[in-house]
Amino acid sequence: MATTTVKILVTGASGELGRLIVQYLVKAKASNHDYKKVHIIAASRSLDKIRHFAEQGVELRCLDFDDKLSLDKAFVGVHRVIVISTEDLGRRHIQHKNAILAAEDARVQHLLYTSLIDPLPQLPLWQDHYWTEVYLANSKLNWTILRNQVYAEVALGGAPSAVASGTLYSASGDSKRGYIARDDCALAAATVLLNPQGHEKVIHNITGPAALSNDDVAKLLSEVTGKPVKHVSLPFDQYFAVSKDAYPPFFASYIEAYEHHAVEGYSQLVTSTFFKLTGKHPTPFKKVLEANKSTISAKV
Repeated sequence: MATTTVKILVTGASGELGRLIVQYLVKAKASNHDYKKVHIIAASRSLDKIRHFAEQGVELRCLDFDDKLSLDKAFVGVHRVIVISTEDLGRRHIQHKNAILAAEDARVQHLLYTSLIDPLPQLPLWQDHYWTEVYLANSKLNWTILRNQVYAEVALGGAPSAVASGTLYSASGDSKRGYIARDDCALAAATVLLNPQGHEKVIHNITGPAALSNDDVAKLLSEVTGKPVKHVSLPFDQYFAVSKDAYPPFFASYIEAYEHHAVEGYSQLVTSTFFKLTGKHPTPFKKVLEANKSTISAKV
């Protein structure tokens, strides 16, 4: 690590992933002398949501991906930045492009972006990532793309209902997904932010330790909760009908894309990248379930 101050900006610091990345950076700075000169900046549209970071010596900046002036101010003096994908589905590639242009103007030395495994331009959930990667590839920046596998926490969303009813529904049959814990994604991101050398213009596929089918997930839910859970795969229309209480109607195309991505085999990728980056093994899916057992069993 250089002896001069290195300013690292984390966008979306009020979100689940951003919050974890900031925490890992703070921990690294406190425990490793090599990182004493790191200056951490947390950015969000709402400073109220990240006020607590100030107590840990983190600088706070307001950042709105739709506001050029806000982006320009947030990127002043920044050496490295991680652009965490926003939640504005269908138009977030525009917001990400705004951030990339602002980073170029500010002469940011290295930009990380959180993408998804196999970002296909034809699928609603993935197309924003595809175009953002295109913008980055054509930019003047040094960049690293972190293609995260499906978060293990995504599977937790339907777990309480599955345990309560005894049935885990899906529309992806025996397809598999290489679930990765969100915390692991945060650690991988913080690791590259602190040591970006050798990661210039590199795409990293960040995955969990194993690809699991819906049958596997149902079995693990049973083991962790002690309640019998079986998996039932349905045609998508029927699946969305039984799941409609969990999603707004407009979200159907995104859920269908999520299931289609798995059916076509894109979500089953498993790599050793996380271990190579961090020196640690990714968290097994069962451990994620065990850590969230009280929430999973809440409806029982």
